[in-house]
Amino acid sequence: EDRYARGLMDDIVRGKFAVDTVDRVATLVVTVGAQRAGGETVLGFITVARDKGSGLIVTLDVHPSWRRRGVGAMLLRAGEGRLTEWDVKRVILTVGTKNADARRLYDRNGYTFFERIPDYYESGDDALALYKDLQPDA
Repeated sequence: EDRYARGLMDDIVRGKFAVDTVDRVATLVVTVGAQRAGGETVLGFITVARDKGSGLIVTLDVHPSWRRRGVGAMLLRAGEGRLTEWDVKRVILTVGTKNADARRLYDRNGYTFFERIPDYYESGDDALALYKDLQPDA
């Protein structure tokens, strides 16, 4: 219900955003299985971006059969690590109000609510905008 359309996601992964202020994009993927054609299973991925010095978690997805096994938390740490490498001080993300599992993940990892965005997703669900400070001010 709250995922991006395939064409839009393809553009995002390639660094094509509707705004030209995004200057860095990275997608990190976790797989398991043989490293031959068709032999790997994608467990999850995260796409992060830097926009005007702020970090964005564009999307974080975990295969349904691998949820609640630490994959999401591992991807979240990896994404935050990449943003820190890019000298990002604060990261923001949006999550659907109905996505209880993701909301718990972000809560456990120090994200703070700052805004509700009505009708954000195609399903009609509102989004909750969250942030986390990655580097405390010196």
